[in-house]
Amino acid sequence: MRLPIIERDAYTVYLQPYEEEGQLRHFIHCDIHHRWTKTVKQRLQWDFDVFCSLHKQPLYTLSYTSDNKHHKFLSMFGFKLHKEMPLRNGRVMLLYIKQGY
Repeated sequence: MRLPIIERDAYTVYLQPYEEEGQLRHFIHCDIHHRWTKTVKQRLQWDFDVFCSLHKQPLYTLSYTSDNKHHKFLSMFGFKLHKEMPLRNGRVMLLYIKQGY
């Protein structure tokens, strides 16, 4: 279940707990509702930094291998490629991680 943790007119950020092999991981998702501008980026970066400073745990997210625009977005917010994740349907997704503060 995705839990909204930051709700703004321009964007919503969700946290999704996921348990794997007895370990709880937090996946993060972001929906942008308005045109991407410098101001939206700055506000999202500020909100995200505040959340990360309080959360202090690693954050994970998945991305399709061909989604270069998403990879750039993740990089802007400090995510690093962690590993490739083969899916049951034969596709491969990329697992990104942002280490906790």
